[in-house]
Amino acid sequence: MIDEETRRLKKRALQILFQEKAACVLVVDAVELYTNPDHPSVQALGRADAARHHARILQPIQHFVDAVRGEAGPIWVAHATEACGNNSDEVLYSVDEAQALNSFHGVTPRPSDLKIAKTQFSAFAHTGLHEILKARQIGTVIVTGFMTSECITDTVIEGNGLGYNMIVPEDLIADWHLDRRDPETIERHTRPLKKRADVFQSQKILDLVI
Repeated sequence: MIDEETRRLKKRALQILFQEKAACVLVVDAVELYTNPDHPSVQALGRADAARHHARILQPIQHFVDAVRGEAGPIWVAHATEACGNNSDEVLYSVDEAQALNSFHGVTPRPSDLKIAKTQFSAFAHTGLHEILKARQIGTVIVTGFMTSECITDTVIEGNGLGYNMIVPEDLIADWHLDRRDPETIERHTRPLKKRADVFQSQKILDLVI
């Protein structure tokens, strides 16, 4: 049981971490294409093992979202269209907005949670996300999900450019080629993020919130 003084201290620490601004969690592309090893495109591209690896962080993402959700709630972002391939093969994965917003896999948005579809890497590109966050008086954005080298990085870069305090829990993001067991690989993929976001383990936030 946390006493009231400890609760106040934690709240103050959280305010300092978030630069006195309200925070919102983005869950980016936690969808079948990236997390379901049985998805036809994943199978065709030979990425089933990577998808299984990605699926391991879905429950930690869900736990994190449920633990830190506030009045602003989380925002779930999914690609409305996606083309993916490798040097020898390209498989077109194409869904409309309605399909995209129902393609979350291994995580469960609440009925009251906002879901938005995007057509580019950045969650801010032509989605109205900036206006939504301004209306909710959000100043800090915590980005989780997939893929580190594309959607996560582009979202962080654009969000930082728009003036948001960007935070990335490094254990709640993944990439096709990111092996979280290899420190050198992790550092190479997260280095661009660290220029524009605070990057650290999700437990550091949870220790303040819970």
